[in-house]
Formats: sequence, C-alpha cells, structure tokens
Amino acid sequence: MSRIYYYNPTFEMAIAHGHHSYQPPDRLKQFEVDLGEILLFLATGNDIVINQHSTNEQFVDFWRQVNKSMPHFLKLEQIKDVVHKERYVPTPWGISKQAFHLFNSKGFSFQKATVEGNDWNPELRQFFSRETSAIFEKKWLSGTIPDFCQLKHIPQIICSQTELCTFLKNKELSLVIKSLWSSSGRGIFVVKDAWHINPAITWASGRLRHDKGVIIEKWMHKVADFSFQFHLGADNTITFLGINYFSTDTEGRFDKEWIHQPEIFELIKREKQLPADWEEQCVIHLTKTLQSMQWHTKYVGIIGMDAMVIKEDDGKLRVRCCVEINFRYNMGLVNMALKSHISESAKGHWQITQFEPHQWIDFYHQQSQEYPAIIENNKLRSGFFPLVSPLQERIYAAWGVLQ
Repeated sequence: MSRIYYYNPTFEMAIAHGHHSYQPPDRLKQFEVDLGEILLFLATGNDIVINQHSTNEQFVDFWRQVNKSMPHFLKLEQIKDVVHKERYVPTPWGISKQAFHLFNSKGFSFQKATVEGNDWNPELRQFFSRETSAIFEKKWLSGTIPDFCQLKHIPQIICSQTELCTFLKNKELSLVIKSLWSSSGRGIFVVKDAWHINPAITWASGRLRHDKGVIIEKWMHKVADFSFQFHLGADNTITFLGINYFSTDTEGRFDKEWIHQPEIFELIKREKQLPADWEEQCVIHLTKTLQSMQWHTKYVGIIGMDAMVIKEDDGKLRVRCCVEINFRYNMGLVNMALKSHISESAKGHWQITQFEPHQWIDFYHQQSQEYPAIIENNKLRSGFFPLVSPLQERIYAAWGVLQ
C-alpha cells in the first residue's frame, strides 16, 4: 500500500473545535500550506504528498543528487481524481474529525486511528489532549523506573477556578500552565514572578471555561531537549524508532532540529553525569509502561514523546522522559528520515523561519551562494539546503546548514 500525506499541524485545534468544518486562522493556514511539501522526506516514490504550491524543478534536482526518491505532488483539490484510491492509505499529520471528513469527501477509505467504526469517535477528543500526557507521566513516576528518571514534582490536572487560584497562590513560583489542546510549545503560560500570578489566572481561566481543564507543572531547569519516537501497533506492540535531538526557545517553543547529536550529550557521557546506557534504560522501561496503557484500543500509529535532561535543585541531572506525548507525525521523524541523505560526519541543524513576503526566495539564493552545498558519495556533506521549494509566494520555509 502507498500513502497520501497531508500536513495538518492544526489538527489539535480542530479536535478542540469538534466539528469537521473547522478552519484554522489565516496565519496558521498559511503555515500549513507553505510547509506541506516537507512531508516528501517521509514519502517514497510510490506515495503522494499534498502540496498546494508548485514544486520547483531545481529543488527536486537538488535532492535527487542525494538519491532522494520523489513522491507525486498533488494539490488538495486534485486528489479526488486519483485512480485506484483503495491503494492509498490517507496519512494526515494528525487525526481529527476534520481530517476524516476531508479524505472521505474525496473518496478515500480512511486508515483510521480508531480500531473500530467508520467515523471519528467523539470520545477520542479527550484522549488527544495534554491530559493523556499528564496521566501517563503520573503512572510512569509511580512505577518502577531508573533512579535518574525519578522526579519530585508530578503534573497536576486543574479543573476549576477555585482549584486554580488556590494552587497558584499557595505554591512556589516557577510554574508552567498548559492548555489541554495545543502542541510544539504553544498554549503555555510561564509563571516565574509574583506579578505573573494574576495574568496567569486570567489566561488559565479562559482555558478552563473552554476546555474544562488545564495542566500545571513545575518549571524545570532544562539542560537539553530530545524525543523518543515509537510506533504503537494494533496488537499493542510498541516499536522503538529512535531518538531525535531538537531544541526549544526560552518559552518552550520549537526552535530547531539537530542533524547530529548535540555536544551536551557527549559532555554528559564524558563526565558520567548519567549512566552510560541511560537511553537504553529509558526505552526499556518506557516500552513496558506504554504497553500497560492499552492505548491500542483507541489509537494506532506514531507516538512522539518529547523529553529533556534537567538539572534538579540538588545539582544532579535527571531525565524527564515525558514532557509531552504527541499522537501524530512530528518533525523528529522528518529529521530522522533526512539524516539518511546526509554524511554521518556532518554537523548542523535545520529550522522553520517566517519570512516577509518574497524574502524566502532571496534568502535561498543568498545562502546558496554563500554556503554552497557540497555532495560527496551521494550524501550532503556541508553547506546550505532547502527543505521546501524556493517560491515567491512562501512566507514560511524550512532550511538548514551543515558544517
């Protein structure tokens, strides 16, 4: 079976909205349209990637030099004309009622997240919220796990205004409040000073009225970001796909993906601040806990678990294995797929940037001249590389640099 990929990162907002007619704000819709082409790195030559822009031949030729097979690119309105639709598995970035309706309206039989039934199950709405991450972390921290994964603070699920005010005014500062439906560091409010409390109560109260809950966590001293990538099978089989390295800004929002393992992880190993096999220990114990959740009755597919190395108050490093769980495709998978076309000795990163109108193509030409790509043995060795075509109409674009 082949896949038909569709980039819909606003699917959490569609879930919260609850109706198949949901449309994201114009700015976020532009983000979806501009970055849809990036899914080519997950696709094979037999797949389709929905791309509302044209695909530049120069861009295609660039990636063919490193043996990247190209999928077929179609606009959304064109997929209704695809022949032999039964051969394609609709594969949106994330599952929602809106995504189900879109593909069904185009004549595709959806490879659904639910194991049974032909339609979106309303009961899944809460499952795809951040509440599931908090429930998992509570179970994780209460189980038998390595000492370096033990944390003093457990996330709290707050469901009322009274509970919110009592919690904020009686707890130490340095807290993070998270809305139930959002991702990639969005939908959070950080409380670090006393003057943040009243604005935080106002912000969280709005989420309580709309979502009936918020998550409150202690702000932790982050040392490094990374993620565990798993696949959950219909028989409750957990397959570990790998570890991805990325970074976030000071507010916890996605910043960049690292092509190589960041030096901080090498430093941790050299200084023996964590056991030499800490990653393997985490994966073994996480796999057991994930299986115990029995989520396969509600969802089958990718599980991206954002994690971080933190420094506790005692100065020791700990691993917070579950900052947030994403039941969807994620940029970590794109990054892991991209690495197969890059030299193992290369170091660098890629990121997503918002440009002013017409700036992306100028930036592309400037960077291509200043940092020309060097390809050795059909692998990118150094230089600038684009992850979406250089086109005038793009405002959001993904690009990277290798050293």
